[in-house]
Amino acid sequence: MIIRKIRNTDVESISKLHIKVFDKSYFSVYYTLSDLSKYFNKLLEFNEYSYVCEDNNTIFGYLIGGFRTQEAVNIFLKENRIKILYYIFRNPKFIVIAINKLFKKTVSQKLKSKVGLRLFLIGVDPSVSKKGVGAQLVKKFEEDILLGGYNEYGLYVRTDNQKAISFYLNRGFVKEFKNFDLFSFTKLIN
Repeated sequence: MIIRKIRNTDVESISKLHIKVFDKSYFSVYYTLSDLSKYFNKLLEFNEYSYVCEDNNTIFGYLIGGFRTQEAVNIFLKENRIKILYYIFRNPKFIVIAINKLFKKTVSQKLKSKVGLRLFLIGVDPSVSKKGVGAQLVKKFEEDILLGGYNEYGLYVRTDNQKAISFYLNRGFVKEFKNFDLFSFTKLIN
């Protein structure tokens, strides 16, 4: 298996893998393949750290990170707001989630990480789970950010994603804070 930068030609494969990796509690898995590809293209346009793990021309994992992850998401949502509303109304459970988040934001202060560089998204095909794909992707990300002069980064993970939380804690991440249903983790590397 090799780790390499994501190419534009990888976006469709990454989109298909995203749907395979993430469960139905993640809003983006309801996007059409075309809309999910637009989402990934926007993330790639705004974020310089993006990798795939590939073997025999098959992508088994991906990682996207950078300084402008949330900006990319916000622009995608703004540019596609009608479609996003369509997806929300087709999946009413997300209406409740959106209202709940809006309520929480109005009654409590949202915390912001002190670290601007984010590992935004990582996905690994379940067929290669526990084979080190995620660890290899994170290692490449860390090597490249060190080369870029950065020695700290952060990420958010859902508080109910125990598998991911264990993965990050086992790799030296430190819990920064809890914000609603997310933990913010940071990692100092050298």
